[in-house]
Amino acid sequence: MIEKIFHVGIVTGVIILLFVFFPNVLVPQVDTIPDTPQVMAEFTSFKMPPGFTANVFASDLPGVRVLEEDPNGTIIASLTKEGRVVAVTDTDYDGEADEVVPLIDGLHNPHGLALLCESKNDRECSLYVAETEQISLYTYDPVARDAEFVKKVVDLPSMGDRITRTLLADPSGENIFVSIGSSCEFCQELDRRYATIQLLDLKKEKMTTYANGLYNTVFMAIQPTTGLLWGTEMAPGDPSSAQHFPDEINILRKGKNYGWPFCYGDNLSLEDFQAEEESFFEQCDSSKIPSMLDLPPHSAPLGLTFIPSEGWPEEYKGDLLVTYHGPSTAKFGDGHRIVRIKMNSKGMPTGTAEPFMTGFADEEGRIVGRPVALIARKDGTLLVSGDLRGVIYRVSWQGDR
Repeated sequence: MIEKIFHVGIVTGVIILLFVFFPNVLVPQVDTIPDTPQVMAEFTSFKMPPGFTANVFASDLPGVRVLEEDPNGTIIASLTKEGRVVAVTDTDYDGEADEVVPLIDGLHNPHGLALLCESKNDRECSLYVAETEQISLYTYDPVARDAEFVKKVVDLPSMGDRITRTLLADPSGENIFVSIGSSCEFCQELDRRYATIQLLDLKKEKMTTYANGLYNTVFMAIQPTTGLLWGTEMAPGDPSSAQHFPDEINILRKGKNYGWPFCYGDNLSLEDFQAEEESFFEQCDSSKIPSMLDLPPHSAPLGLTFIPSEGWPEEYKGDLLVTYHGPSTAKFGDGHRIVRIKMNSKGMPTGTAEPFMTGFADEEGRIVGRPVALIARKDGTLLVSGDLRGVIYRVSWQGDR
């Protein structure tokens, strides 16, 4: 008996040491929300195409994630680890925030935001906020910058490491797309809401599955010219593991299955990656939808936005910008940057992703920023949330217009 207890103690001690000194061995890479340093580092010198400059729009926003813009240009932001939603104002339009106004406190991992206003002058907009386990409705006054709780709209599944739930209102304003990551790395979900995009009917307050087979599609965007729903997809697996599945960009269509846990990238099975889950090998078939575009493994793509037709250089209009949040260390993956994907006249990619904004990791591999969400505005500016430093960056076009 004493010998058994002794052996158990040794095993337990080894596991604890592995967690302490080698956390990536036992904990898979997910969309981690880093702790914000108490003191912000000196502003990074970003590299961008000629004609673009960057500055810090707002700071002291620990773990800032999703950004939403109200009719008056105020930015609503979720501070997920802080459990808060705030409003960030720039009343004098000088490109730097004047005030951070608390809107909602005491939430559990608030992430997704969806703001619906009937008109620019609407004083009672509907603000939907997604926590890990539920979506709630608030009224929001864009003039007073005030939010009031109305009700819980729907429950969400809350198991697993992927705690973020993201929202995107459809163009009709009658539905909201809801992204829910998987509860595991490689399994067949018992709760069919995991690893899906759900469609929430706002009148009926009920969800139905829009698309499935999506390991972790955190962010979505609607392409203005085609009306199609696009999403970034992170693949499972730890950056230090032997298997390196491509991250993806997908066009998300109703009723389609995008392959997880059976297929990856251009419908490659787990067998192609010499994985151990042999029971899944035979289930990657033509019924699964391949990726629209493969991205480097462990780049951790998050925010995406289509460049508007106003305010930006002609050659950028309609192109897609995507953030690479990257892994927790710069030596793994191709993360910590914003990339541009050029589009043709039909709204389809013409090639691979190319750098647009780099410098979130320095030459020695130290990470100084991790970009998350994007808002491309019609005045030629781009807002980028950075959860590592707790800031919102502002990129502006200063070249010939």
